Amino acid sequence: ASNAQFYIGDISYQQGQFQKAIQEYDKAIEQYPNGNKAAASQLKKGYAYLNMDRRAQGTQELNSLMKRFPNTPEASLAKDKLASLGPEKPAARVKKRTAR
Repeated sequence: ASNAQFYIGDISYQQGQFQKAIQEYDKAIEQYPNGNKAAASQLKKGYAYLNMDRRAQGTQELNSLMKRFPNTPEASLAKDKLASLGPEKPAARVKKRTAR
């Protein structure tokens, strides 16, 4: 059942439906916390957030994965992904135009 729940999320992910994928991965994580797809679900959930330009949530999810499942291939992938992101860019400043 844990595998099936993961793959339901993965189908949404592959279709670019990242919000739906996150919801399905959450079910896999919450309903089967010790299932063999728990780490993979959390990894893909982090990727989904990053694909939605929600870097803070994606980073948080990947860091959480590395703490929960430190010696897994998924933790290694999460570490590599975080390293590839580089430093966060500061928010662009918007110049205010003054009325003349």
